[in-house]
Amino acid sequence: GGHNLMVNNMVYLSVTDRHLASLITDSATTEPNGRGGTLITVHVNIPAAIHGAFVVSSNYRYEVQDSSSTPGGGRVLTLTLDVPTS
Repeated sequence: GGHNLMVNNMVYLSVTDRHLASLITDSATTEPNGRGGTLITVHVNIPAAIHGAFVVSSNYRYEVQDSSSTPGGGRVLTLTLDVPTS
């Protein structure tokens, strides 16, 4: 068996861009971190039509988080969560 871990991605947009929020996509990969935990890499695609975004990826159980921002769209933000062993 394995364990399930939920990662929350909060994307903050300007009011003028909120109608484009459904165009934002994300994906994640996992791999061992070499110390018994898990390294989670999250990719958030901000479309070119969006004027800027601030993204926070987090897991509340292990209290890990990373954030990044972009002044304009057409970019992929990469965030990394290093989850320790339980």
